[in-house]
Formats: sequence, C-alpha cells, structure tokens
Amino acid sequence: SGEENLDVDAGVMDHGPYYPDWENDVQVCTNDGFDADWLELQKLNYLYENKEDCCLTHFWWRMTQCMANEEFKFVSNGETCDTKIFFEDWEDNSPMAWTATTQFDTIQECCAREHWFNYDTCVATSPVIFKFEFCVDVKGLVDPQDCQSADIYANVLEDAINEGCHHAHGLEGIHFDEEDHADDGTTRRLRKRSLHTEDGVDVTTIDATVTKIGGVSLSKVDGSTVCGGDLGGQGFINDLTGTTPDIVSAADSVVSVCGVITVEEEDCKEEACLTEHYHLISDELKHFVNDGDLSLAIKRRSVNRLPPVPELQVTTALDGTMSTSNLLLPATVTGDLDTKYYQGPDPDTCLEKPFFLPGEVPYEDLSECCTNHYQWDIDTCCSKGGGCPDMGIAAIADVVDESGQIVGFYPAYDSKDGKLCDSKLASAFETWENNHSTLDECCDVHFSYNLQSCKSSGR
Repeated sequence: SGEENLDVDAGVMDHGPYYPDWENDVQVCTNDGFDADWLELQKLNYLYENKEDCCLTHFWWRMTQCMANEEFKFVSNGETCDTKIFFEDWEDNSPMAWTATTQFDTIQECCAREHWFNYDTCVATSPVIFKFEFCVDVKGLVDPQDCQSADIYANVLEDAINEGCHHAHGLEGIHFDEEDHADDGTTRRLRKRSLHTEDGVDVTTIDATVTKIGGVSLSKVDGSTVCGGDLGGQGFINDLTGTTPDIVSAADSVVSVCGVITVEEEDCKEEACLTEHYHLISDELKHFVNDGDLSLAIKRRSVNRLPPVPELQVTTALDGTMSTSNLLLPATVTGDLDTKYYQGPDPDTCLEKPFFLPGEVPYEDLSECCTNHYQWDIDTCCSKGGGCPDMGIAAIADVVDESGQIVGFYPAYDSKDGKLCDSKLASAFETWENNHSTLDECCDVHFSYNLQSCKSSGR
C-alpha cells in the first residue's frame, strides 16, 4: 500500500485488491497496487476482491467506464451526430434502464431522436461505423478461472489486436502508447487510437471487442461483463478467484479467441469504399498474426499491465489462424432500414423514418397514416408519399411522364417496343379506350397470365 505491490500476481488477481480512484480524470476501480495507506485502515469499505462490486459501490453511475467496457456510441454534436468512446467523468454513460441517456447505438437512432427536424442531412453528414467478426487460435492459454479473469484476458487481448489494425489504409507511423497500466479506464484510453495521416487518408478509428475465449463467452450487460459458456451462472468471481492457475498444464492447449471489430469512418461512406477498407484491415490483421507481431504484442502488454498477467505471457497466436467474417455495414449505407410512416412537417403527405420520438405514432402502411392525418385529401397524400396499392392509388412517379404530366396505361397488344401495357397522356384517351391509372392495374386486368413480363416491359 502506498508503494508498488509486486506480490499481487500469484494468479491474475490474487492479493492485489481493487480500490476506488476518485481523481477527476480517472474515477474507476483499479488493482494496480498503488492504493493509499489510509485505504488499508478502511479496507472493509474500500478494498475489494471483486472489481464489479467496487464499481457498483463507488461508481455506479459510470459502470461502463469503471468496468472498461466502453464502445462506440453516437451523440449529438451541433447539427449532426458524432461518435465517442470515452466520456468525461461528468457525462452520464450508464446503460441502466433508469438512467437517462443521450447516447445511441446507431446513427439513424441518434439523428431521429436528436435531429428529427433535419434527419436526412444529419445522416448524410455524420460518420458511419461498420463491424466484422474475427477469430484467432492462441496456444498455451490456461482457461480463465472466473469471469473477472476472463475480463482481464479480454482487455489485454483487445489492446494487442488493436495494434494489428493500425497499419491499414497506409497508416504506418501511428504511435501507440505503451504505458498500459491497471485494469481501469486508463488502459482503454490508450487502446482506442484515431488512425489518420496528413495526406488525405480517411480518418479511421478501430476498436476490438473480445466475445469468446475458448469455452467462455463474454457480453456487456448494464455496463458490466457477464460470462457464459463454461463460466455461465457463476457471477463475476467464484470459489477459484485468487487461486493460482496451472499455466504449465496448458502449454500445448489451443483455444479460439473471437470477437468483433468496430471501425469508424469519417469520410468513406459508400458501400464499395467501406468494403475495400474492411478487406485492407482484414489482410493487415492476418499479416500481424503470421509475422508473429500479435504474439509479441500480447506478451508486451501482459507484462506491462499492473498487475501483470502471467497467463498471457507464455501464449502464442498461431500462424494462419486469423479469420474475419460477417461484415456488417450500416443500414444507412445498405438501405436495409425498417422505416415506418408518421405525420411530419409535410402538409401534403406522411414521411418515413426508422426511429420515433415519444408521442409520435408510427404506421406500418402509408394508407393508414394518410387516412388518419390527411383524410381531406387521401389521394394526394398517397400519391406524393409513394403510393397506396391497397387503396388503388399509385405514386406520382408511376403516373406521370418525364414532363410531369399525368399518363394512363392501356393494353398494347401490338406494341413495337414489346410492351404488353403502354402509356400515353391521360388527356389523349378516347372515351371508348381502356384506360388504367397504373401499370400494375393494366397488367392485372389484361395480362394476369404473364404479370412479370407485363410489369417489367412497361417500366
């Protein structure tokens, strides 16, 4: 106490208790061995074997930071939304259900909640994030004895894997601090680095999260880490906490370490560009493993951590085992948005968006929204909003020509263009001619036996 504690390492977290560090720029629980003398006198109140208990007791309003479980969140910034990982000590970052938050998982949710009046501009001017999964085989790693140990393993492994991403996009020369200390917020502050150059390369930030170590799964719940699989249902610590693991017996064992890598892109927002960046990062990670650099990074970080992690100091990431998969691009890029209709500022029709403010009523169908809010002119509401097929009202784009004049559709059995149903100005129809307001209606009435050809040839 009061000086470096060198005997805290018989296991991952042995006789080095966790204690609260109240400094304004820290405010986390740590077990670095530098606990003050007076804490020893009050050890029942301030020294903990269980980090989660320490965080819940002293930093309950910032569990995410205290447990070093920060991840990308979208927050409002001026007229747009931006991403942050690290939040100041005065910022709410607890995901507890009873704690108000202005942090969001997706850009569309942030823009819909914070900039609903200018949603499209917000989405277009905000950064995007994409994710992909990874797995790598590690030799010589003893199974974590409790969830607390698994969480420490994960923190060190995440730091090391993040190093492997920093050469992608021609980002050579990026500096990664080596002063990785205790299992607290400072380690995480050093791990997530903004990757950039001064030569026009996209600003890119990368963060790895480990979700599986051998037979143990790790997930984030209410800011803390919850383990499943082999450690499921045991709490954050168990009866083996503080005992010495048998590192020697695991020398020839091989376990898979898997997780998710999140990438923030400031400038690249097109699907082709994001996919290209994914492949660049994936290739760099594979080289990082095959060249032995991941093994070196794990050893270095497990030695530098206070207290060190001997279980990771004897491990090797096996050549040729790094794999990446399941690229997940944002819905704002792929267009896979689950939007619903609502009454917005447009005086003529309903609008669409994926998230809703309290008090707003979402509708699955445009016709339902128009009926409820634009009953004095449902036809205009439907046509301007994209069409109400269930009411037989087409979208304006489907019933006007290039000059914007209304057209009608008719069966063109002898069309030189091969169209089964063709169109002409509505005013040009004789009273005796078949005249349908939409292509779909014409095809349904006259060519029900060949609908696909009719509808595709008429567009």
